[in-house]
Amino acid sequence: MKGFKEIASQLPGEGKQGQFDLIYYNEKTGQIITVEAKGGGSTLGSRKGLDGRQVQQGTPEYRDSIIKNMRKKTQDALDDDRYGNDKAFTKQVDDLAETVDKLEDAKKDELISSKKVSQKLHKDGSLAKTKTSDFSNTYTEAETEYNT
Repeated sequence: MKGFKEIASQLPGEGKQGQFDLIYYNEKTGQIITVEAKGGGSTLGSRKGLDGRQVQQGTPEYRDSIIKNMRKKTQDALDDDRYGNDKAFTKQVDDLAETVDKLEDAKKDELISSKKVSQKLHKDGSLAKTKTSDFSNTYTEAETEYNT
């Protein structure tokens, strides 16, 4: 993705729920691309949206719920005893706070897009082609195949 660089997306602690798999940022435009990675036969996940209803990965409602969660986890980490005392932890939290600020700015300016990257396995266990899909607000996907 020309002009984009990967920025912090990992929440402090264990587990990967409540965060985007990858986040790319274009410094010149303020544009952000969030990426959800799916391997093998995994399907899209869901979580509670801001209104309490279940929302599917790739939807604006899902995105907004993740951003809110990332903000909360960042705020919680600022109160953690390791913040300010553990150099690596402090850097992770500061980088994530900067990412959340960028996400909120991009959301406000409608500069966020979401992609799904998936790779299935052939029956013999070898990797199939990687597919990149653009999520849309109508929950349909436009697919592009890439050879690996």
